[in-house]
Amino acid sequence: VERSRGLGDVYKRQLVNNLYWGSDVQGTWNEAPNGTIVNIALDVDADKSLPKPTIRHALNAQVIVGPSPEGFALSPDGKFVVSANMERSWLPNNDPRQNGYSSLTLIKRDPKSGAMQPVHTLPHDGILPESLVFDANSQHIAMTTFDHYNPKEKGGSIDFFRIVNGTLNTQQHMLMPMRNRIKVTRGAHNILSLPTP
Repeated sequence: VERSRGLGDVYKRQLVNNLYWGSDVQGTWNEAPNGTIVNIALDVDADKSLPKPTIRHALNAQVIVGPSPEGFALSPDGKFVVSANMERSWLPNNDPRQNGYSSLTLIKRDPKSGAMQPVHTLPHDGILPESLVFDANSQHIAMTTFDHYNPKEKGGSIDFFRIVNGTLNTQQHMLMPMRNRIKVTRGAHNILSLPTP
C-alpha cells in the first residue's frame, strides 16, 4: 500500500495480482487465462463529515500479464512493477497444455497517478517463478525459480534481471536476463530485500 497526495486529500493505493483460478475456470487452475495486476485507489471520495463515513474504493489501473502471475514487485521509486508469470509451467512435460516456459512482465507505472502500461514480456526457462524484489536503485530484479526445464540445471535458483532501454534509442524499457544465477534447493518460493543498517 502506498500513500499519495492528490487534490489536497491523502488517499492510498494498493496493487493486487489476479490469477483467475477457481472452480468457475475450466480446469480450475490448469487452464487459467492471462492474469492481471490492478492498482486500486482506497478511500476515494469518502465523506468524512457523516457520522458513519461512506468509503469508496476505485479501480485506478489494470494491466494484462501472463497466466498465473504468482508474484510481483513494485520498484522503490514507484516507476516499475514486474510480475512473475507461472504460465503453465507446473504441468507434466507430456501434458499438451505445457508451454515449456514461464515469463516476467515489466510494467511502467506513473508514481503520481498510478497509471500503468505493460512494456515488455520476457520468456523464462524456469518452472514456477514465485517471488521478486528490486534493488535500491530500481534497476535490477532478483527472482526465485522453483525448478528448471533444463535437466542439467538441478534444483531451484535465484535469477537476476536488469531494466534497460530499448534498442535504436527507443524509450521503451525491457527486461534483460543477467548471467549470474545462484543455485538453491528445489522449491524456492520467497525472497525479501532487507534494509541496510
